[in-house]
Amino acid sequence: MRAFVTRALGLLILAAALVPALPAAAAPARSESLSQYRQWIAEARVMYPYKEPASRMYKVMMCESGGNRFAVGAGRWYGLFQYVPGTWRGAWNPYRASSLNDSKAQIFATAKAWSIGMQSA
Repeated sequence: MRAFVTRALGLLILAAALVPALPAAAAPARSESLSQYRQWIAEARVMYPYKEPASRMYKVMMCESGGNRFAVGAGRWYGLFQYVPGTWRGAWNPYRASSLNDSKAQIFATAKAWSIGMQSA
């Protein structure tokens, strides 16, 4: 019995070592904060004016990802605003070369999208 337990424990340790670490599930990156996101939302709204208040964009972001730039929805949607990669790479998006996990790029791209009437995209 002891040999079985020792072997099982060894296999669990080996399996844990092979599984990559996952990012924190519900928090922004350490160098970023929700207040930083609010600031970028305000800056993005100045650059790309849209009719909704900045507080609306913040609420949408929190609804979509909880402020987690690494959020993945159903393996298909990514980042703060849950973009599908094909939409993110669209010609409309001046930030399309940036990572989907780039918070500032997602905020500014979303402001751009909203400024041209793409709120539902």
